[in-house]
Amino acid sequence: METQAGFERQQGPAFVYRISNVEEWKRAQEEGGLWGSQMDRDSGFVHLSSEEQVPATLKRFFVGREDIILLKIDAAKLGAQLRFEDTTGHGVFPHFYGSDGEYHALPLAAILQAEPITHEFRF
Repeated sequence: METQAGFERQQGPAFVYRISNVEEWKRAQEEGGLWGSQMDRDSGFVHLSSEEQVPATLKRFFVGREDIILLKIDAAKLGAQLRFEDTTGHGVFPHFYGSDGEYHALPLAAILQAEPITHEFRF
């Protein structure tokens, strides 16, 4: 994956989003940070989406799920730990890494809102 840093980050969106499930969100609140799913752990970062990417992410990864929650995240609070990376064949997506570039929990302080959503969701 190629990181698009510098100009891309400075001009990036004010908010990024995480599609979570009830269990993951509950665990994040108990643990003080969102560690994400097994896919996140395997990838070494927490997968996020831009506003425009949320519908496609829902369709690709959450078909048939009824327990989904949309987390609205303040991109500025993630700082340089938020990277926009080219995912071959799927476009540039936001990813959260720890301060040392390693896998870390996304801080709860950056999550501004958590709302249940359906597959028909639109901003």
